Amino acid sequence: MSAKALRCVYPSAISPFTQQVEDQTRDWCLTYGLIAAGETEDRFMNWRMGHLAGRSYWYASRNGLLLNACWMAWYFIFDDQLDSPPYATDPARVAEICRRLRGISESERPGQSTTPAENALADLVGQSCSGMSPMWILRFRRHIGEYLLGNVREVQNRKDVQVPSLDRLWETRRASGAMEICIDMIEKTQHFEFSPSEWELSRLREARHLTSDIVHFTNDLYSLEREISRRDVNNLVLSISRERNCGIKESCRIAVIMVRDMIQRLQSCEVELMQSTHGEAARGRMERFFLGLNSWVRGNVDWAQETLRYDGEHQYISEDDPWGNRNNIVGPK
Repeated sequence: MSAKALRCVYPSAISPFTQQVEDQTRDWCLTYGLIAAGETEDRFMNWRMGHLAGRSYWYASRNGLLLNACWMAWYFIFDDQLDSPPYATDPARVAEICRRLRGISESERPGQSTTPAENALADLVGQSCSGMSPMWILRFRRHIGEYLLGNVREVQNRKDVQVPSLDRLWETRRASGAMEICIDMIEKTQHFEFSPSEWELSRLREARHLTSDIVHFTNDLYSLEREISRRDVNNLVLSISRERNCGIKESCRIAVIMVRDMIQRLQSCEVELMQSTHGEAARGRMERFFLGLNSWVRGNVDWAQETLRYDGEHQYISEDDPWGNRNNIVGPK
């Protein structure tokens, strides 16, 4: 049973600004030095970051869609950089990179940045925090910090050549997968904010975690072959195989069943929260938020079937540049 066996109950949608944003995202990456013109640019365009944003935030304005697409481009390029030598198995080095990036994300006025990743992150955080409340900004920055720490944990797993337990994988992927940041951006994109008491509702927290897990583990199914070939241990299927002592085919079948169950639980959260939420304004916030969560679940599945990102020939670090020297965005040139 493969990733294509996943059935998504949510309708497919795509923004009319998708292709325009696709091109603008490439231009933004070129401006900040995240990609270089030529072969790297061509590989990047095959990932279709504008389409991932266009499907996951199809309801966004053009500018809102562009901001989310640029975030996605930053995540994926940064992720591939850390997956590759000399960073892939050097947690101390990656921890220092992430420490600098966290400092930039938490600063009202970031100091001089020295790498493309730092400069681009400062731009993204500045745009994202503009017009949002201090409480939202504090939460958003905390999620960026957790995301960076999660990346350090993944590098440590690769160094140890140890497939993580399911519990450890769950904890690490919720951070390193950046979905908490993406979920925060639902409020930014739709121009509303939950109150602190609403945000801490147990069923709403469960819905956020389920959405995060569904997206991450769907990606694990689509990226499995590439990660096995690269000896990357951070994958749901591999963790299932380790814990249940079964082969890859059976582990894939179990993973698909797990994701299907998560989608059903997410639907139950939505029904219960809509029934228990009173007041037109509060119900409106809840409806818009679940529109965002559901769009992410379906949009990610649609994009995974369109993108060439999981094709080894289109990864960010090229085979003829295995050390990533030409494409280095996190260290000095």
